[in-house]
Amino acid sequence: MNLNLTSLFRIVIIMAVRLFFIYLVTLQVALAHSSAGQRLDETFLELQVTDASLKEVIGKVQELTPFHFAFHDGDLNSSKKYSFYEDKVSLKQVLEELAKEEGITFRRINNTISIKRQKDLWPPKVAVVEHTVSNGGISGHVKDQESGTDLIGASVVIEGKNYGAVSDINGNFYIKNVPAGEYALIISYVGYNTRKLEGIKVLADNNVEILVELSPNTQELSEVVVTADIPVQYAPIKNSTEISLVSNIKAETGIVTGISSQQISQSLDRDAADVMQRVPGVNLMNNFVLVRGLSQRYTMTYINGMMAPSTEEDQRAFSFNVLPSGLIDNIMVYKSPAPELRGGFSGGVIKVSTKQPSAARRIQVSFSGQYREGSSFEDAYSNSGATGQDWLGGGLEDRKYPDKFYDPNYRWEGIQGNPYAQRAVIDEYPKPYNLERDKYDFDKRLRINYYDSWKIGEVRLNNLTSVGYTSQSQFITGKTNGNSVPAISYEEAEINNLDWEGTDSLYNKSVRLSALESIGLNINKNHSVAFTGFYNRSVDDETNLRDQKRFVTSTNYNDVKLVNYEYSVQDLWTAQLSGEHTLGQHQFSWRAGKNYASRQAPDIQSFQFNTTHSMEVRGSTDRVLRRGSMFTDEDGTTYGLDYRTKIKDQYLVKSGVMRQQQQRDFESWYYLLDKKTSTPGEYDLQSPDDLIWFHLSEAMADSLYINPETGEGLYIYRDYSEGKFSVDNNYTAAYLGTEIPFINKKFQLNAGLRYEAYERHLYDELGRELITSNGYDRETGNARGDTLSEGPKQEYLLPSASLNWNILDNMRLTASYGKTIDRPAYRETAPFQYYDFGTNTILLGDASLKDATIHNYDLRWEYYPTEGEFLAVGAFYKDMNDIVETANRPTNNESGYIYATYVNTPEATVKGIELEVRKSLRFIPWHPMKYFSVIANYALIKNEIKPDLTLDEVPGDGKKRTFVGGAPYMLNANLYFEQPEWGTTFSVLVNSIGDRMIVAPAARRSPIYEQGRTTLDLVFQQKLASFLTLKAGVQNLLDAKILQYRDQNMDGKFDPDKIQTVSYYQGGDTRYGIDYITREFKMGRYYSLGFTIEL
Repeated sequence: MNLNLTSLFRIVIIMAVRLFFIYLVTLQVALAHSSAGQRLDETFLELQVTDASLKEVIGKVQELTPFHFAFHDGDLNSSKKYSFYEDKVSLKQVLEELAKEEGITFRRINNTISIKRQKDLWPPKVAVVEHTVSNGGISGHVKDQESGTDLIGASVVIEGKNYGAVSDINGNFYIKNVPAGEYALIISYVGYNTRKLEGIKVLADNNVEILVELSPNTQELSEVVVTADIPVQYAPIKNSTEISLVSNIKAETGIVTGISSQQISQSLDRDAADVMQRVPGVNLMNNFVLVRGLSQRYTMTYINGMMAPSTEEDQRAFSFNVLPSGLIDNIMVYKSPAPELRGGFSGGVIKVSTKQPSAARRIQVSFSGQYREGSSFEDAYSNSGATGQDWLGGGLEDRKYPDKFYDPNYRWEGIQGNPYAQRAVIDEYPKPYNLERDKYDFDKRLRINYYDSWKIGEVRLNNLTSVGYTSQSQFITGKTNGNSVPAISYEEAEINNLDWEGTDSLYNKSVRLSALESIGLNINKNHSVAFTGFYNRSVDDETNLRDQKRFVTSTNYNDVKLVNYEYSVQDLWTAQLSGEHTLGQHQFSWRAGKNYASRQAPDIQSFQFNTTHSMEVRGSTDRVLRRGSMFTDEDGTTYGLDYRTKIKDQYLVKSGVMRQQQQRDFESWYYLLDKKTSTPGEYDLQSPDDLIWFHLSEAMADSLYINPETGEGLYIYRDYSEGKFSVDNNYTAAYLGTEIPFINKKFQLNAGLRYEAYERHLYDELGRELITSNGYDRETGNARGDTLSEGPKQEYLLPSASLNWNILDNMRLTASYGKTIDRPAYRETAPFQYYDFGTNTILLGDASLKDATIHNYDLRWEYYPTEGEFLAVGAFYKDMNDIVETANRPTNNESGYIYATYVNTPEATVKGIELEVRKSLRFIPWHPMKYFSVIANYALIKNEIKPDLTLDEVPGDGKKRTFVGGAPYMLNANLYFEQPEWGTTFSVLVNSIGDRMIVAPAARRSPIYEQGRTTLDLVFQQKLASFLTLKAGVQNLLDAKILQYRDQNMDGKFDPDKIQTVSYYQGGDTRYGIDYITREFKMGRYYSLGFTIEL
């Protein structure tokens, strides 16, 4: 849709009015419980009491004002009596008189006034303290720079302010109730040099975490001791910040990067897939994360320390769009191997940490609406399968088939010659869906976070409960084309014949439900236990239309319409119990967890309509005109134990064990429609209405079903080209590592060895274990294909080492090496095929795939100019053998579908450089620049694969090709403006990526590339009140088109107007072709407006 200024303004007004109505309702509730904008000296009351105790006076004041008083009963113990006869007195006057008489202090935060005896407070001389804005906090850890020993009693003071704290027995400190702003910290300790940290940014309702290392000297300083309990009513929520993220990166010994909650909050990223695009060296393809240009298969994902189950039925991969960004606290990406990291990766190990409970009592409500160009408020199509439960993700059961259609023991072969049995089966089979007109609304998002904390004796119990809901719609239309085989002559190449041309119209309505429950039990300073449970349901209802011109000759074609319906439900849940324990020099951490992932598509329907608008009943040899179901379930259990200790206070020894058991079940139940007729050639389903797809269920009338008396009519039978398989996978691992500093701690060696054992058993639908590459023949029961060369159990020893050179206190150089492996995914080894409508591909697994081995080398220089700032330059190299890839497989077909399988590619290398910058612009001599900062990263990557001669890959000169999914460069450049005093934040986010291969070449078929593009996002946040924040912005402002093309001569460039020479291994001949578009579409700009309320 083309928008002019008037129509855009109208749409924004509609969204704003609807959102403002929700805002007004919520605001009324908020105002009923908040007096954040009301000053104490402007709050008047009529106070009439005689000989009242202090507690009675406070109770009366609370009754007459909108404020709530928080106190310990002991602080109100007093023998004094009070009499007030005031018709109009300010609340501040009353409190000041009570403070003067009793020696108590009142501290006001929003609508809560806490009461403390002065001897318990910091600072001790202020009687009434009033905070009408939300504050933050500063916490951290103080240790000896040389030995790493925790420093107990170190003084931490904010320069020029009456705020401070002292590190506890573990070296930890916490300064609470710090107004938003930028500060300098003074850290001192007896016998150590005093250190000053500048540029510490405190955000409202956030906690800044820092790591402080002090160097010894002979000067003695006095120390200040502060002790206080935590006022949970107004204590800040601890979310990760740029300072805490950089501190964590600095503490790691390997190659690590990441993203914090602070950076996530300054974007419009809706889910983890959007968030990951901001991470250095990371790009996205179909919601899967590719690290350093490597396929998603080389990435391992952990959620709160437990490996995430695969969300896909056909590969080992985690779809990051199932994780809402509002649940994420931070994401760390480990790019180099280490003994404590699982060895099944080469790109990176991604550790996602969800938001954690804090010692706070708070409720946060965020709601927003989004408008997408070309989708929101537009006419659309859906299907008649929709139910009244769809808006809550509850339409799964209504779409399932009767039970007999999911029974592997049901003998379909036995009914093929029995028309009575055939009639009984088709009578039970649900009618097909009808295409229906629809109207899309704007997208909606809601999230509620509730924090709470309780002190039980000396034990503190913290809790976070979070629930979220998302409803969105999207329409995408664009060009799609079939294949064009290079011609034998230059003249024929000028015609550039395609076997078909088409236009895709993809309609999607999705719902996401998520819930998080996180409980932390801090028993004491040495022992803590935590529980985290996470659940997410993602529902997609897709209606896909494709209008094709199928060419008979260059000028003669047939019109064909393809209609595809797919309703899918993806469930993911994890539950984990973990603990950390310190016994002197010994540290233990343990975890035990369960995870489950499923994807259910109860009724996938694919239909084809010909030129006369009749439905083709008998499908082509490709078997894609059919209906069916797909179900994938993965259930896993994980146990782990890690141990760390220091020998002579400097040599760290670490070890651990892990056990994981996984079971995956995959089922596909596909059925084909056919017609028995005595009239040759009459197989199509006719309709008096040209638009048969709008009433297909009526057109497929019962009267057309097979007649048992005549034996003619429509009937269904099962398609066994896909099937049912199950996998049992057991994983056992153990590691031993050490960290050894030497030469006055200028250098540190980190080395270790990891043992891993995999045992995998793959079974077909009848429970037979697969021992050959192609499974079993259904008719004879005999094994097919080659006997598997590798047994079900594989064992590996994986060494890793890194060396840190501490050039300066804030500068280091790291070199590392590690060996890792990659195992084929379950679906990749299952000898069944399945059809993907979106990519027009039919995939087949291969049980004979081998494990890949990878040798990883890294070198990185890091510089930390100040806390929260970071500059890094790195280089890496990977030597890979027997990697698993998707490759086209040659076949004779009539419809232009892409056939693919999985293969081991013998040799591959990856090399590249990475640059990362996190820097404040305060060094620019202009006062406003202190509010600006930059986070930018750039990766330049070259990956190469030696062509496999057995696949007859092009081109014939033997030139190496790139990885599938690998991009030559990735750029993120983000500019942030943050003015804490105004409560204003503005972000400019740029992401750019180069051309990348998305389908590998095969015999006489060149690869498909996706053209690079640049995206631009703008985000604005404004704090309207202490409890209310507005957030607005636009994603994909440039709206660059997504273009995929066939690169005939495989030079990685799109040259649509140039005839290119193409050489093949097969046959040794030379041909001529032109690069052409295979798919082209736009996603549309995405506007967002929302509010967050915190009480």
